[in-house]
Amino acid sequence: MLLLTLAAAALVAVFVVRWLAESPNEIARSDFAPLQVAGVIVRSGDAAHLYDPVRQAQVYAAVTQGNHPGTLFFIHAPVAAVLLVPFSLAGLDGAFRAWGLAQLVGLVAAAVIAARSAPPARHGGALTALAAAVALAVPSTMLMLLEGQDVGVPALLLACAYLAMRRRRPALAGAAIAVAALAGKPHLFLGLAVWIVFWGDRRLVVGAVAGAAAATLVSVVAVGPAGVSGFVSALLSGRSDFPNSQESVAGLFNAWTGGGLKATVPAALATLVALVAVAVASRRGGAGRMPLEASLAVATLLSLLCAPHLYPHDMALLVPVFAWMTVVSVAPLRARVAGRDGPAAAGSRGPFALAGAALAVWLCSARTMRATQAVAAAPG
Repeated sequence: MLLLTLAAAALVAVFVVRWLAESPNEIARSDFAPLQVAGVIVRSGDAAHLYDPVRQAQVYAAVTQGNHPGTLFFIHAPVAAVLLVPFSLAGLDGAFRAWGLAQLVGLVAAAVIAARSAPPARHGGALTALAAAVALAVPSTMLMLLEGQDVGVPALLLACAYLAMRRRRPALAGAAIAVAALAGKPHLFLGLAVWIVFWGDRRLVVGAVAGAAAATLVSVVAVGPAGVSGFVSALLSGRSDFPNSQESVAGLFNAWTGGGLKATVPAALATLVALVAVAVASRRGGAGRMPLEASLAVATLLSLLCAPHLYPHDMALLVPVFAWMTVVSVAPLRARVAGRDGPAAAGSRGPFALAGAALAVWLCSARTMRATQAVAAAPG
């Protein structure tokens, strides 16, 4: 266990070193540039025009100092722009470093909270360290850092939601998931919204509604009704000057079929099937026929799988999922080796095996999609 923990930690250290070595030109071409633009626009008092493409292009050119052709537009939720205001006080390079550090801290905290919250109630620090290290040692962690993306905060809130559910505080869990969605990328949380609705606890739904209302209020206060309307319009249009490379079923079918209706129809059907599976997992979890860990893992995984826009760095949202699933998978093995585990306990791990298989399928499908895209992009 120690060697595996050290190996995973070393890989995370490599990610951090690569991030620290990123050059100013790479930073100017990263996804953080539009985030910096959003912070600058809100700080300047022009938040009502936050999603105006002309205004964004002007600020983008100034922020990147001409080091990036075209414009990457900010289409995240208004709350994300508010969070970026203090970081925008620094130049692009300084803001990129500070923001990346904040997201990394959030991601580490998410892994630790998820690992510490997972059953059994009393597991040692060694198992927590193993789960957290393994969860963080995935390529999405490095990609999040290199692009300056805002996945750390939603991942931390998802871990807090899991902790709240473990402590039988569903209202807090619902609020945490809703705020996580509206703090940056609501399109990643469609499946989790279905999970909340079908769990069968009114407190979970009420908490989610309250969290969404609070985040919406902050958005309206920060950018005004015009800014909120601009966000909805930008989200629906997916505005960008650069081609999309999606990791979800939408991108998978687009890569296989070349786009158009023949890609949209199967993607829509796959999304519907995924959401039905989330609903089933949620009902079983709420009824006590499926462990919370497996139910929420399936919901998070399928929520990403059916997202209309999904990039490799967005899969860092799975970090807390990997953490709690590692604990619930490894802890029974250790107990069985020590002679404390019986057939009944072994049989109860069926849902965990199912969730693990789902994670494996997800990783394989993403890998297949990237390989298909590479073949399609090859000359000749």
